[in-house]
Amino acid sequence: MNIKERVTECLFRLGIEIEDDESFELSETITDSFFFITIILELEQEFDIEIPDDYLSIDLFQSIDHLTEIITEKLIK
Repeated sequence: MNIKERVTECLFRLGIEIEDDESFELSETITDSFFFITIILELEQEFDIEIPDDYLSIDLFQSIDHLTEIITEKLIK
């Protein structure tokens, strides 16, 4: 399973279903800051990474591709 598939699976476990990742905007599905932090924690656990505070903005989590890029960048470091 590649990183994008794992991200999609993490979001699915949290109740976010993605039918078309081209038009999907994660920020539209985040209802409050608690849910946003839940998503961050789930991704950090899944990938055994720590997402820095600089990235803790809902605006940065627009698409699955962008989220995948952030995680890939953290995995490479």
